[in-house]
Amino acid sequence: MVAVVAARRLSVLAAGAVALAVPTPVLAQAPALDDAVDFTITLRDLDRLVRQGQFEPPPRALVLDGTIKRITIFDPNPATFDAEIELVKGEWFEREAVRSYRSIIVLQGGRFASLFPPRGVEPTRAAIPLNSRVMVAGVALGVAPMSDDPNDLSWVVQGFHVRQL
Repeated sequence: MVAVVAARRLSVLAAGAVALAVPTPVLAQAPALDDAVDFTITLRDLDRLVRQGQFEPPPRALVLDGTIKRITIFDPNPATFDAEIELVKGEWFEREAVRSYRSIIVLQGGRFASLFPPRGVEPTRAAIPLNSRVMVAGVALGVAPMSDDPNDLSWVVQGFHVRQL
């Protein structure tokens, strides 16, 4: 699975490098971007895949939006920063019930350190606080358990970019 994730990561990066290196009009680059990124998959779609027992990661990068429910920082050092956020989104059904969808977003690298400072550190203007609405670009890695309940599964996404909405 790691080899598949690494290959996907390289294909996304290669597509981006080619798009930047070839001097063509922006509109001509759109099909290449659509080949690398699936803009149609949402947290709801990822949840549906889990419920249907489909655990093969989508073949292209994803752009997801939602609210940060949880931030866990494993390594606050900017040089080796390692954290994850729980991204959630919900929708009403018949004005009586809410269904929520979630995904774990893994964030590694110094570019995320200023966005998610550890507790006790004065946040910068760029910091993204808990309960913020964000957009995340990344690659789905696989499905992981969220609790002791074997049916409580969620997609894990390697995040490459996080932007507050």
